[in-house]
Amino acid sequence: MEPIRVGIVGTGNYAWHLIQCFKASSLSIDVHFGRSTESFEGFIHPPETKQTHSLDDLSNCDLLFLCISDSSIKSLSNYWANHAALVIHVSGGLGIQALHSKNKGVFYIPQSFTKGRNISYFGLPVCIEADTDENKSKLQQLAQKLQLEIHLLDSDQRRRLHLAAVMTNNFANYLFIQAEEWMQQYKIDPSILHPLMLETAKKAIDLGPKNAQTGPAIRGDMGTVKKHLRLIKNMKLKSLYRRITRDIFESREKKL
Repeated sequence: MEPIRVGIVGTGNYAWHLIQCFKASSLSIDVHFGRSTESFEGFIHPPETKQTHSLDDLSNCDLLFLCISDSSIKSLSNYWANHAALVIHVSGGLGIQALHSKNKGVFYIPQSFTKGRNISYFGLPVCIEADTDENKSKLQQLAQKLQLEIHLLDSDQRRRLHLAAVMTNNFANYLFIQAEEWMQQYKIDPSILHPLMLETAKKAIDLGPKNAQTGPAIRGDMGTVKKHLRLIKNMKLKSLYRRITRDIFESREKKL
């Protein structure tokens, strides 16, 4: 693969981690665009990376990653409508046709990214799509250099994956928040739950989520469920507990 010039647009969580991913594989980012000097706060760029507030500085890049909000992708990609650069969005929820550039690609890593939090990038899955075989090959070669696990998904498959990712990460984390606030309300140290949180995820991976499901609902222990419901005074939390319990119980009936 010939040397390529890479540009990144955006200064959010994904941009921060994409730069870290490149650094971990000793690859260079040539130009990084941010709207202001303050937007680069928290980024540590290698000497060869040019920080800029001008989109014109990206004109010589071969690959352009748009690490920006979904609502901005369509309008901003118009800027490269007549450029030869392969313009890439990193969204799980948007199709490739959201890009209005001459060359189009998608490079979506289904992972929870928070700026400043170091993670291992080795072997992370990346979902690739492109408008031509040549552009697809460019993204595959890059993913190999970044030591990512390549999955070729079209826009419809990626949207469905993104929905599953939201349930896996965001929904599960919301339940962690509810549990933590419940503990704090009764002056119980929430860290008591940390080993359980870790084992929950590990067991779901090792055994599969269906085989890992435990608790009163899957056992049909309605006595314990009723005790829990009597403890909960917050109607929103009670409704949430009741709905999830019912769904788990119904899955038990199907399993039986």
